Amino acid sequence: MAVDWPGVRLTERSEMAARMRELDWEASPVGAVATWPEALRSAVDLILGSRFPMAIFWGEDLVQFYNDAFRLMLGEHKHPQFLGRPAAECWSEIWDTVGPMLHQVKASAEATWSEDLPLAMRRNGFVEETYFTFSYSPIPDGSAVGGVLNVAQETTEQVLGRRRLVTLRNLSAVALNEPGVGERLMQLLAGNPDVPFALLLDGAVGRPVLVAAHVGLRAFATIPVALEAAVALATATGKAIEIDVGPDLELANGADPFVGSAMRAHVLPLGGQSDYGGAVLVLGISPRLAFESSYRRFFGLVGTRVAASLSMARTYEEEHRRLDAMAELDKAKTTFFSNVSHEFRTPLTLLL
Repeated sequence: MAVDWPGVRLTERSEMAARMRELDWEASPVGAVATWPEALRSAVDLILGSRFPMAIFWGEDLVQFYNDAFRLMLGEHKHPQFLGRPAAECWSEIWDTVGPMLHQVKASAEATWSEDLPLAMRRNGFVEETYFTFSYSPIPDGSAVGGVLNVAQETTEQVLGRRRLVTLRNLSAVALNEPGVGERLMQLLAGNPDVPFALLLDGAVGRPVLVAAHVGLRAFATIPVALEAAVALATATGKAIEIDVGPDLELANGADPFVGSAMRAHVLPLGGQSDYGGAVLVLGISPRLAFESSYRRFFGLVGTRVAASLSMARTYEEEHRRLDAMAELDKAKTTFFSNVSHEFRTPLTLLL
C-alpha cells in the first residue's frame, strides 16, 4: 500500500521507506523533503521500488540514500545512522578507493563499472575482506549532475568459493609418487588467504611433533603449550576445535593487509581418514573473514583431501617397498638356482 510523501512512493512493507519517513531531513545536508529537486525525488522513488541493491549519493556532500536490499550490505555497524549523511562518513575505511570514483562520475557525467573489486570494509566490528561488483551512474539534474546512482551486488561468497575450489582441486592433484607429499600439501594451502598458516602434527606420540613442513609461520623450536593441549584434546575426542594462538605462533606474512595477524586456529584431527593414525591438521583462521558455515565446510574438505593424500601416499610407499622386496627375492631365487644348476652340471660332466 502506498502512502503520500511529497512525490515519492513509500510502501508500508519497506524498512527504508519507514526510516526515510521518520528522519528529520531538515537537519540533513539535503534539507527538507519539500525543497528536494524533482531529480532526487525520482531517484529515491526508483531505488525504493527496486528489490536489487541500490543507493544514491546526492549533492556536493554525496548524501547517502539506500533501499532495503542495499541495507543488507551495510552490516551491523553502518545502519541506520548513515542514512541522510555524507557517504565519506559511512565509507571512511574505503573512501580512498570509492571516493575518487564517485567524484569522477559526478564531474565527468560518465558511468563506471567495477567487477569483484576487493574492499577491506569495517561493517561488523572488524576489517573484513569483501568483494563487490557495482556501477556508478550520473543522475542528471537539469544541465548538471546532481548525484550518483550506485547499483551493487556483493560477490564475496562467489570469489571465496572460486578460490577455495581451486585450492581443493590442487590438493587433489598432488603427485603421490613423489617424496615430501606432506610438505607439498602445506605449500598448496599457503596460496589461499583463507589459510594464513597451516601445519601438520602427529598427536599420537607423547608430545605433538611436526610431520610435515609448516607454512605461513616463522620458524619455531617447540610446539606451543596451548596448541599442544588442543592437539591432545582433538586427538582424544576426534572432534575439531578452535583455539586462540595469540603470540605463541608468529606469522611470516603478517604484513599482508588481507591477512594481518591471525589469532585463531582450527585444529582438525584426521583420525581414521589417514594412515597417520594421530595426524592433526592445524589451519589458521583469517581475521578478515567471519568463521561461518561455508568457511568451516571448506576446512573440513581440506582435512579430507589432506588425509586422503597422506593415506594414498603411504599406500603407494608400502606397495613400492613390497615390489622392491619381491624383485630382490626374485633376484635371489635366480642367483640360487643358477648356482645349483652350475654345481649339478660340473660332476655330471666329469662322469660322462
